Amino acid sequence: MQYTVYIDYNYKGWILEAIVRESAAAIGLKLNIVFVPSRKLHLLNLYMVVKYNLNLKTNAPILFVNQNTYLKEIKRAKIELKSKQVRILFTHFPDLDNSISLYKEHFTSVDKIFVMNSSDLEKLVKLGLPKFKITVTYGAIDNSKYYPLKPNEAFKFLEFPYILIAGDCKERKSPKRLYGIAKQMPDLKFIFHGNGWKKFFLREFKKLPTNCEFHSFRITRHAEFMRQASVYLSLSKIEGGPYPTLEALASGTPTVATNTGWNSELINVQNGFLVEDDTTDSQIVKYITQCIEIKKSIFNLSLLPINLTWQTLGELIYN
Repeated sequence: MQYTVYIDYNYKGWILEAIVRESAAAIGLKLNIVFVPSRKLHLLNLYMVVKYNLNLKTNAPILFVNQNTYLKEIKRAKIELKSKQVRILFTHFPDLDNSISLYKEHFTSVDKIFVMNSSDLEKLVKLGLPKFKITVTYGAIDNSKYYPLKPNEAFKFLEFPYILIAGDCKERKSPKRLYGIAKQMPDLKFIFHGNGWKKFFLREFKKLPTNCEFHSFRITRHAEFMRQASVYLSLSKIEGGPYPTLEALASGTPTVATNTGWNSELINVQNGFLVEDDTTDSQIVKYITQCIEIKKSIFNLSLLPINLTWQTLGELIYN
């Protein structure tokens, strides 16, 4: 059996593409991945357009990556869903989106909906979708890349702790608040591993905190940054996963993160702290200080409360 996977071309090379590829490879399943053009520029890619049009009337089982890809194709009436097995990888509820009203109408006929946290499951059920069609998937981690510090390298990084912020700078990641917290902890190093942070801080504040380092995002360094950090910090207002939480905890790095996505189901008092809407900056500073001590005491242990492998994820999505 071969799945046809429809994924927006904008997600090419991103974590969503990796999710479907890695989980399928782990169970020996070959995918027919069809990139859906969503911009006029994409139409210049002749190979992609031809492959897309050839697969519009597939009889194979279908997985739509992201609910909006599914809704767009249904709306355009370009796909005749002959397959009895149609599945959706639901990423997250948007803050404001008229498409929410279409979920019950168009999702009822699909075989399975995979959501990334229990909260989204309950929201879909409240919209009237049958609960038996919805499954929570927490993603997966490559343990050959994301693993805790080894004893012989621990001293170097625990003696000089740093706080890690990962991903590109965006408004939803609360960059102004992160700047303020870094200013409140001048004796701690903050490493921003992602694009746009330095430019944003200079534009908004005219100068950079002396305790901040900025690195353009490189996937080859990401696991190392996660493993060597004393704390992973995320103040994002909304996230589809977020996968960095998995990566940090698997690397033995305590996490201070907002209550979004699956964070509330994975973060506990043994591995970090949740930042709620009413959490103050001074509380976040205390959480960071406490997490530094957690890292020192259990630096060589994974902090993930559950075992998440690509094979388990693949069996869940494709079987």
